[in-house]
Amino acid sequence: MRNRRKIQLYEVRDFGRNFSATFDFLKENAKVCLRALLYCLLPVCLVQSVSLNSFMGSVFNAQSEYSDFSYDFPLLSITFTVILYFIGYSMVSGIFYTLMMEYNRNKNRLRKVSLKALAKEIRRASLRSLLMLVMVSLAGALLFVGLIIFVVATESFFVLFGLLFALFAVTPLILAVPAYIFDDEIGFFAAFRRGVHIGYSKFFPFLLMMIVMTMLVNFIQTATYLPWYFTTMLKGILVIDGSDSAIASSGLYSYLVYILGVVQSFGMYVSLSLFVVAIGFFYTSAMEEEYSVSVNSDIDNFEDMSDESSDIDNFELL
Repeated sequence: MRNRRKIQLYEVRDFGRNFSATFDFLKENAKVCLRALLYCLLPVCLVQSVSLNSFMGSVFNAQSEYSDFSYDFPLLSITFTVILYFIGYSMVSGIFYTLMMEYNRNKNRLRKVSLKALAKEIRRASLRSLLMLVMVSLAGALLFVGLIIFVVATESFFVLFGLLFALFAVTPLILAVPAYIFDDEIGFFAAFRRGVHIGYSKFFPFLLMMIVMTMLVNFIQTATYLPWYFTTMLKGILVIDGSDSAIASSGLYSYLVYILGVVQSFGMYVSLSLFVVAIGFFYTSAMEEEYSVSVNSDIDNFEDMSDESSDIDNFELL
């Protein structure tokens, strides 16, 4: 690892190099990243498993032949679950973008890095991610609804194509999240505008990256998702059929479903880290291409060095 080339955060990269930078960063810093996820996301997963299993249980009970409310929708459970997903994604973004910035500015990369020392910065980045994610979700919902209304109003024959286009059209908005974290000197709305600008100016490369990364994330997540899914479905089938199964109704089985729910939630966030890091490298690459961030940084550092040298020259006068 000592001979491995350091990954530059702000560097112009094509699709292949962004792809490689994502995996190289995660591979090089796997222990630090996994430790950060365990410390920060495991408590969220413990609560999220309860919420998710409660939601699924409400759905199965509503469909049961013994239920008096066949259309009883578990609104509270699904709302709480969605809120936890927002928090979880924000924390993943806060963790990895903080680690990426620390990796970039530290000559020792992330070797012997202290998560305790980065805790304040991670909390700040996670909060900024959550605020921007809410903004992105609202803007994306409005844009999606507007495009759907347009497709329906025009009575286009290619309605399905219009729906897919509407879905793809909102994806670049997510780049506002790294914009608000990496560019902490600009305000909330300025970061949103910059992220949207970068996203739509690089629409097709970004869309290609999103499709590939989404497929990889879903494939990786399957390993932790399937055990929880099968055990939950088995219990649900027995509830809907009204079968009196001592195994499915036992406390031990419920505990197993809960543990598997924790595992699948944590596995989701681990796989999601691939998606988040890829977005981060795509954004910084686009920023370097358009604004030459590293060049400006080198100029600022050169000016600082010049100031230091002048102090040394003046030392003789002391």
